[in-house]
Amino acid sequence: MNELINKLERKEKNLYVTAYREGYSVLVIGRLLGFDNMGRVYRVLREANAVAKLPKGQRPSLPVRLEATFCKIKLSFAQWCNSWDFEVKTAERAIKLGHWDAKLPEHREVLDGLKYDFHNLYMQLYEIGNEFDRKNPADRGPGPKHTLLIEWDDDEGGYIASIPELPDIVAYGATWDAALAELKYFYNVKRRIQKLEDLIGG
Repeated sequence: MNELINKLERKEKNLYVTAYREGYSVLVIGRLLGFDNMGRVYRVLREANAVAKLPKGQRPSLPVRLEATFCKIKLSFAQWCNSWDFEVKTAERAIKLGHWDAKLPEHREVLDGLKYDFHNLYMQLYEIGNEFDRKNPADRGPGPKHTLLIEWDDDEGGYIASIPELPDIVAYGATWDAALAELKYFYNVKRRIQKLEDLIGG
């Protein structure tokens, strides 16, 4: 079972890299998977050398709302710049110039990236557009309803947790709770893999 989980975890991480290399940003990938911690995606990309090593000692000055947003998503501004291949000082300058005054192509690229990842915040920062221009988060809804089955197995000497509608998702545990926890983890990894495959294939 552990070998299967490890294989799926490697597949999930490889799909992060594939999605990133196909042009999807760290935030797009993280939001697709329902992560609050975008650093989780960034670390996988960094470990795979999909993004370069981050230079040290960069402390940019940002608008308070933007800095607070980066803190909330657990991704530094420098990491965000690095994932887009922006130079931090150039990005800082572009943000200070803003929507109306940034003219150089490298500044416009930064602002385009900022708008792509933080559309509503971008509109607020530069006081452009109106409520109709803002994007509302997609309602994920309650998700599919599946049957959960947990039963004792004498041969295994423990509990087997399964989802009858998804026969390839089965987990084992010495206790009822352990089997359920393993099943939930297994299910979530498989669900994230499916979302990434749909993103890349779509």
